Amino acid sequence: MPLELDDLVASVKSATKEHARRGELKPGVAPYIRYKVSADFAYGENGVVANGGMTGIPFQKLDWTYAGSIVTREILQTPEFTAAAKALAGIAASPELIDTFLSNFVLRLATKFAGDEISDDHLTDETDRFVDSISPGPKQCGAKVELLGLILRKEQVELPGVLIRQTRREDLEKEMLNFPQTLEPVGVPYPSAIADIKLIGSIQELHDTAVPKLVTMLRLFVVAGVKHRGYRAFCGPALSNGGTSRHPGDSSMPMISAPIRPEDEPRLKRFWEEVGRALPKHLYQIQPQKVDHLLVAYERYCAGLLRRDIFEERVANAVMGLEALFLEERQELTYRCRLRVARAMSYLCEDPKDVFHLLADAYEARNHFAHGDRLPKKKRIAMESKYKDPERIYRGVMSYLRKALVATILGGVQKHKLIQLIDDSLVDPGCGEGIAAFFAPAEDVV
Repeated sequence: MPLELDDLVASVKSATKEHARRGELKPGVAPYIRYKVSADFAYGENGVVANGGMTGIPFQKLDWTYAGSIVTREILQTPEFTAAAKALAGIAASPELIDTFLSNFVLRLATKFAGDEISDDHLTDETDRFVDSISPGPKQCGAKVELLGLILRKEQVELPGVLIRQTRREDLEKEMLNFPQTLEPVGVPYPSAIADIKLIGSIQELHDTAVPKLVTMLRLFVVAGVKHRGYRAFCGPALSNGGTSRHPGDSSMPMISAPIRPEDEPRLKRFWEEVGRALPKHLYQIQPQKVDHLLVAYERYCAGLLRRDIFEERVANAVMGLEALFLEERQELTYRCRLRVARAMSYLCEDPKDVFHLLADAYEARNHFAHGDRLPKKKRIAMESKYKDPERIYRGVMSYLRKALVATILGGVQKHKLIQLIDDSLVDPGCGEGIAAFFAPAEDVV
């Protein structure tokens, strides 16, 4: 640690004591709110249950930030600050930002000195953490992600780099600043699961890769509208010590939720290892670097999961996702798609006859929607009689699309090659070895 930083810390401590001796440092008050969940809180078969709701109790806390800012303004003009900034710029990962980082560090120290909230022992730790946080190299990063759409029937599941667990009372009973810009979503919908992510890297990797990849992987594991309603992130000792950053998400109720049961855990672990290695980055990038048939199919899948559309549009999205994976032609689309999907699903634990016939009804809904209409009443009644619940058509096509996406990700061949493999196996049963080998990696994880 540079000696210049030691001198700066000593000057901050001395200046704070002097201002305090002259009676120039007074605490202010900051508005806070403390949330409490009702006594009947429980985690059940469908996630969090808290029939009594949640209450927020406003209160105030002493706040020494303004007092710390008085000292900080003085310190920024001193030779000690200039010398420390120059010394740290030589070891910092981002020397152009060192003045900002050092100013924030001084403010944090001055605020704690003013409130008598830091001992000499903790002061050394605080300084070491600051130096580590600005130094080059990967840092210990993490995020606490509040998930919607995923229900755990087991208390927790540990996967590489992430622990997914049931929501606890302490996850909801928060104390926070009572300002509109700092408040988190509270209450319904309660997060149905919590994901604790840890990685060695950068805060940018956390935002750009870890969190969106987590959501994408969970959507591909089970047909559910998995999303996050927000997460708190930290990276490096200084940030974890000084506070975490809040990143909002989507706090609307998901249309489809699904459980992960204890018996699913072995399959989930295999899925996480195998699909996690093969998952293309452009499926979870905020701004994809390329658009291909796989991304189009995944986007249709997400639209079917997340958008609160009418039945026909949701089915149409799922069918269009399958078409993106299994069609290249412009003619006989319905028959070709049904035949190819049925053949593909026969390798993924589905009855090909059931798939073929269900897709016929799915295409009825898709074609009516494509022509700006809904299913005729007679057709809907017929579907209700046949399936008891027409939503089975939607869920079935979405399940086929999910399995097809996972198989395509793991199979690693171009679209026209997959279509050729399927068509050859339909014409000549002796050609089935190639198509079986393509779907084999997905068979145990879908």
